[in-house]
Amino acid sequence: MIDVELNKELLMIVPLFVALLGLTAVVLVDRFIGKKERRLVLVIIVLLLSNVVQNYIEYRLQLPATASPWRTGVVIYGYAVRPFILVTFLLLVGKKDKLFYVAAALAGVNALIYLTAFFSPVVFYIAPDNHFMRGSFPWGYACQIVSGILLAYLLFLSVKECYRVRKVESVLPILNDAIIVAAIVADMLSKDNFASSFLMIGMVLCSLFYYLWLHLCFVRKHELALMEEHRNRVILSQIQPHFIYNTLFSIQAIEGNPEETKQAINEFAGFIRGNLAALDGKDLIPFTEEIAYVKDYVSLQKRRFTDKFDVTYEIKDENFFLPPLTVQILVENSIKHGILVRKQFGSIVVRSYRNGNNHVIVVEDDGVGFDTEILKDSKRVGLKAVKNRLEYQLGATLDVESEPGKGTKVTISIPTLPRVFGKVKGGKR
Repeated sequence: MIDVELNKELLMIVPLFVALLGLTAVVLVDRFIGKKERRLVLVIIVLLLSNVVQNYIEYRLQLPATASPWRTGVVIYGYAVRPFILVTFLLLVGKKDKLFYVAAALAGVNALIYLTAFFSPVVFYIAPDNHFMRGSFPWGYACQIVSGILLAYLLFLSVKECYRVRKVESVLPILNDAIIVAAIVADMLSKDNFASSFLMIGMVLCSLFYYLWLHLCFVRKHELALMEEHRNRVILSQIQPHFIYNTLFSIQAIEGNPEETKQAINEFAGFIRGNLAALDGKDLIPFTEEIAYVKDYVSLQKRRFTDKFDVTYEIKDENFFLPPLTVQILVENSIKHGILVRKQFGSIVVRSYRNGNNHVIVVEDDGVGFDTEILKDSKRVGLKAVKNRLEYQLGATLDVESEPGKGTKVTISIPTLPRVFGKVKGGKR
């Protein structure tokens, strides 16, 4: 009968072994995780594997009617290693500051306290009939007390990280804290004795979720790097040398009108200021600033291409934020690819209004239009960069409607309610 029970218990811990070994293989080949984080996750896996083995051995040693001389050492290891697993979790979420070293010291003190069980019954002892006898408070509950302190600090760091980053994946460390607490409560309420405790299962789950969190964080950084590269390419295309030279020549050509010259210089300065704001790395800027940059850009282009196009602004909603150069790039596309490629005079309308729970921006022209299938061309980085940044930073959408010979209409819808996990630089949303 005992052999049957042992086989059942062995089957219970096999999935934990498989999960941890599978996680090891994934961590070793994942190129999105940094070296430091990879080493930490591997250390956690080793500690958890040893704890799973310890749980199973302890379960087997407590089945006989008489105490084994090995059981005390196995129990000591179990109580000593659990706080160190929490310490490694702390290192994943936070940094090596003074509080971290205090936490590591607490885990070390806890291990020293349980080592006294070899020669003293203060913490615990194994009775001759093989029953586990816990010492009196607080020594008999040293692991629970230290783990509670470490868990509270881990929760503090997790909430702090979630508030700092404000991304969906930053909830995972907080979820891990909840899993550990739930597992501890389940072990306290459970009257059955298993080879694998709920806390052991919960910590294995935590290791999986921490890996997912790290992976998502590094993937997000990679995406940001790609978006930054796209953005810089777009900005550089906006301030190409030939555009600057042509603009300066247009200003130089103004004769006998100092006020107009001054106005042109101010417009050029505003255009450069808008592009430099984007290069400074501002995530979001007020819509009013974006429209001001657009107007400066349009004025400069109208000086170069007189009597070629006109831009009308129908602004009914302006109390929101968006990534810099969003509207400017759309207007530039309308001018360069919709209007200037034909001989007739062209018109562009820039609208903004509220529609239910969305701020809506529309840039519409009566230019030559195009087949929207060409948007799949990877070379059209400008519009793609605008769309990606809107989706990533604001959960917004960008739709393009166009037909050859019938003009183009681009519609942006930005949710009016702030995203819980969004981030604004350079202003308040």
